[in-house]
Amino acid sequence: THAGDPCTGGVQCNDTCNEASDDCFSPSGWVCADDGNACTSDVCGGSGACTHPPNAASCDEGLFCNGADVCSGGTCTHTGVPCAACDTCDEATDACVTPSAIVRVTNDPAGSSEPMLVWNGGGYGVAWTDGRDGNAEIYFARLDASGSALGSATRVTIDAATSEGISLVWTGAGYGISWYDLRDGNYEIYLARLDAAGVKLGGDIRVTNNPSTSWGASLAWNGTGYGVTWGDNRDGNYEIYFARVDASGALVGGNVRVTTAAASSDSPSLVWNGGSYGLAWSDWRNGGSEIYFAQLDPLGTRVGSDVRVTTATGSSGLPSIVWNGTGYGLGWEDSRSGAQVLYFVRL
Repeated sequence: THAGDPCTGGVQCNDTCNEASDDCFSPSGWVCADDGNACTSDVCGGSGACTHPPNAASCDEGLFCNGADVCSGGTCTHTGVPCAACDTCDEATDACVTPSAIVRVTNDPAGSSEPMLVWNGGGYGVAWTDGRDGNAEIYFARLDASGSALGSATRVTIDAATSEGISLVWTGAGYGISWYDLRDGNYEIYLARLDAAGVKLGGDIRVTNNPSTSWGASLAWNGTGYGVTWGDNRDGNYEIYFARVDASGALVGGNVRVTTAAASSDSPSLVWNGGSYGLAWSDWRNGGSEIYFAQLDPLGTRVGSDVRVTTATGSSGLPSIVWNGTGYGLGWEDSRSGAQVLYFVRL
């Protein structure tokens, strides 16, 4: 008598009994266990083993923007690009995005420079320094959501001296612009207000009034008024100062000195976080230019100590800070690698 089957027991590709050769096998090409790779076939090789030779089946590595996925040599590879040369590929939506046409904003033979752009909820406001009047003046224009100009450009400053270094904000009902101006014989900080249509409201507001140089203004709107910071050398070296201007354009209180280190502090960037201000600037107290950060209360008084953000060798300068609803994003230019590159950090 006999019992059992010599070719069972769960061994793949070894389940057919060959009486002539007294062995077990599966014919070549029979399907066997999947190895999990879409780019190989799972077949019996005819010698009792499950093999996985490469195939040319379709595959998907889960990315859209790197082109079509094809099997090659047993791996899923990609070829080509899904978007035209002028398009941008959006991985989040698996779509190709065509940028809008470039719009020329200014059209005069003199130079236009230092643009500042803000979004007002339905379109854009842009301010810049313009030389069409024979000296540097501040101009402003509105653009709709597609970038088309709305009306004519507005000349904001009208004086024979230089006006430059713009900071622009949207208040929810109009625009605030700050800059530094040479009309008084030295650079002073000025501010102006525009309504939603770009019409100037009142005259220029002089924020600083001292015989030294005040420059590099950064403006923020806090919901009821403006906060403005700048670099000022009234103390013998450049320090960061702060001032408040109410919604009607009146200066509230005096200038507040924010930094007190013996070395220069300049190039401030100011943002409102809903309850206080965040301020970043370039500071030379450590022997080279480093990025520092401080918190200011609504009156401009510093809260806590200065925070040193950068510690690498090389120069770190020209910071730009934003508030995202829960924290700060801070970017700056940096030469630590030998070349001038950009860095970013979250605070």
